[in-house]
Amino acid sequence: MNTAAAITVVIPMFRSGVLTAAVVEALHACRLPPDYRLKIIVVDDASGDGSGALVSRLGLPTVDVLTLERNAGRSAARNHGAAHAQDGYLLFLDSDCVPSDPGFLEAHLAVLESGANVSMGLVDGADDGFWHAYQAGATRRRVRASEAQGIAIGGSSQNVMTTRKLFIDTGGFDEGYQGYGFEDRDLFLRMANSGHAFQWAHCARVVHRDALELRKVCEKMAEAGGAPAIRFQEKHPEAYRLIGYGKLDARCRPWLRSIEPLSTRLAKAAIAMLDKRLNSPWIPLAWRLALVRAVVAACYLCGTVNGGLSLRRT
Repeated sequence: MNTAAAITVVIPMFRSGVLTAAVVEALHACRLPPDYRLKIIVVDDASGDGSGALVSRLGLPTVDVLTLERNAGRSAARNHGAAHAQDGYLLFLDSDCVPSDPGFLEAHLAVLESGANVSMGLVDGADDGFWHAYQAGATRRRVRASEAQGIAIGGSSQNVMTTRKLFIDTGGFDEGYQGYGFEDRDLFLRMANSGHAFQWAHCARVVHRDALELRKVCEKMAEAGGAPAIRFQEKHPEAYRLIGYGKLDARCRPWLRSIEPLSTRLAKAAIAMLDKRLNSPWIPLAWRLALVRAVVAACYLCGTVNGGLSLRRT
C-alpha cells in the first residue's frame, strides 16, 4: 500500500485516559476512503496514573501508546508522536477533543486533496450550556481573525491535519514554549511564512469534552501571559501586535500596569461569583459571555504583569 495513503493521529495525553479512550473509539468509527489506513499514536506525558494502561486495554491493533519518562509538555509530546508516525498525513487532536461525525477524517482529507497544505478543523462545546456557547463564540472569532489577518493567526492544534513531511520540514512544535499557550500559533505562522496554504475544514468538527471551570480557564490565561507570550512576541512581533492578546500585554502597553491591580481584584471577585452561575437562566447569555470574556482578558493582563503566576499567588 502507498504510504502516502497513511493517516497517523497523534494525541498527547496527561492524566486523561478515559477521555483519550473516547477519542480513540470515535476515530475508529470514522469512515476511511479506500486504500487509506489509520494509525493512532497516544503519547502519555508521564501521567503516572494508569492512563496509558487504560488506553492500551482497548486492545486495538491500530493504537500505539508511547510513554515519556518525565513530563515534557504538549509540544514535546506531539513532536515525539510525530517522530514515530508513518509518512503521509498527520492529524493532531487533543485528548479531550472527540470527532463528532463519521465523516470527520474524510472532511480533513478533502481539504488537503483540494490543494491546501494545512486543514484546520473546528471545535464545539460538549453541550448546549454556557461553555458550548463560549467555545462557539471563540471559534467564530478565530475564523474571523483568519479571514482578516491570515488563517495561521486563528489556528489551533486541538484539531489540525497536514502532512508529516511538511511538519518535519517546518521543525515541528517549538519545545521552548513551556506552559499553556501560543505553541500552535507559532507553528502555523512558520508554515504560513514558508508559503503553505491553510484552509478551514468546516465539516471536520470535534467536541471538546473537558469539564471547563471559569477559575481553571482564567489560571491558564494568566499562565499564557507569562513566558509563552514573551517567546511568541519575540519570534512574531507583528502577529502578536495584531491579535487581541498583544493589546492586553502590559509589556507592550505600559499604561495597563496602572489598572492591573484593580482589574485583577475585580476578576477574582467575578470568578467567585460567576463560576457556579454560568448556566443560570436569570442572567442573559449575552451578559454572561461578555462578563467572562472581560474576566479572561483581565487574567491575561495579570499574567503579563506577574510573569504568568497563578491567580492564587497574585
